[in-house]
Amino acid sequence: MKGASSSESSGRRDSLDPGVLRYRLSNGLDVILAPDPRRSSAAVNVWYHVGADHEPKGQKGIAHLAEHLMFEGSAHVGRGEHVRHLRQIGVDLLNAHTGRHRTRYLTAVLPRGLETVLWLEADRMGFLLQGLTKEAFERERAVVIRELRERVDLAPYGLARARLWQELFPATHPYHHRIEGVARDLRELEFEDVRRFIRRWYSPSNATLVVVGSFDPTEIRRMIDRYFGTLPSKSVSSQPRVSKERLESRTVVRHNEPVARRSAVLLGWHAPPAGSKEAVIAALTFEILASDGQSGALHDRLVNELRLASRVRVILSEQRAQSVFYIQAVARRGVDEASLLAAIDETLIELGRGALDEQEANRALRRFSTRRAALLDGSRGLPEIAERIHQRSRGLLPPSCISPEDLGAEEITRFIRESLDPRKSVAILAIPDGAAR
Repeated sequence: MKGASSSESSGRRDSLDPGVLRYRLSNGLDVILAPDPRRSSAAVNVWYHVGADHEPKGQKGIAHLAEHLMFEGSAHVGRGEHVRHLRQIGVDLLNAHTGRHRTRYLTAVLPRGLETVLWLEADRMGFLLQGLTKEAFERERAVVIRELRERVDLAPYGLARARLWQELFPATHPYHHRIEGVARDLRELEFEDVRRFIRRWYSPSNATLVVVGSFDPTEIRRMIDRYFGTLPSKSVSSQPRVSKERLESRTVVRHNEPVARRSAVLLGWHAPPAGSKEAVIAALTFEILASDGQSGALHDRLVNELRLASRVRVILSEQRAQSVFYIQAVARRGVDEASLLAAIDETLIELGRGALDEQEANRALRRFSTRRAALLDGSRGLPEIAERIHQRSRGLLPPSCISPEDLGAEEITRFIRESLDPRKSVAILAIPDGAAR
């Protein structure tokens, strides 16, 4: 894997952030370096611009399976050796995650371990299929099917959440299915199906490499040229177009809940795409309503005041094309789901009419800012910075000129009134098995 440098340019300071250097190798690999001498460690984050959005019909879950197979050995690294090498250099964090538009591989180490990490990432980027076996495929397919069952089928309200997405997006839409996949599709996958998927999407020209933290930029560029620069270039497959959906009325679905013992209401809407100003307002609204399940306007009303719910959660799932905003409220014993739904509707309508004051908005802003600072300053700060650099490079974070500090009660009230209109929503009434109808 040795060879001469293949950088197209000497790099340029990027508008992503002060001190960030961005350049592209001749094989198409997008490289972003963010050195920070104040740090004692470093993080490597590789994004492949492929996820559940890219899955062929009848192969739902193949993107998640491909993520698993990236740890199963490549041409120069045997099965189990990837993790063993990382443990030998004292890896601080090892993580991977499949999203709808990207699959992420994240490693945090001390600076002396960076060369090993870069070599491992380059080897599986260029030579995974040469070491991948049918036995590994079958083994990891079973693991992915088990994860699907644990996270959806056997999780309280897991099937209700899956049904919510299915009602928000038609069957032909990439967001209709959960990222974990469909068990029937996974069982019917052939070894060659996943090889074809990896061959198409896993290449330097469809990836971004971010390195942040304590390192010498000149030395890291030398390593990147050595290990990644010799990988062959491939033509980039066209990215799928994901349509935006719109609700014009309310859909109510009675869902038979097989796991949880209490009724619950899940109420969902389409939300602004990641990276927009409206997405920032949605995030602040998320904080105001009940982001942590223990405070917020909905929690106070439904749990403390009316005592109709035992738990309230608000989830904002930010996506590239269109996000999803939903509320999940678990009813207290003896409370029917219709009464709980009516109380949620009434609370949202009141907030949309101006019941929210600036003091509440300021508290939400402080929680939002504190949470964001804790992520960046805590033990996982470097990986979070690397992830945000990725997001900003793809337009998935709002421009720096859009600041939460410039927003207040008026913008949040308008968002609740216009975007969380109960009359234009999907309501899933999750009713436990055997409950009286």
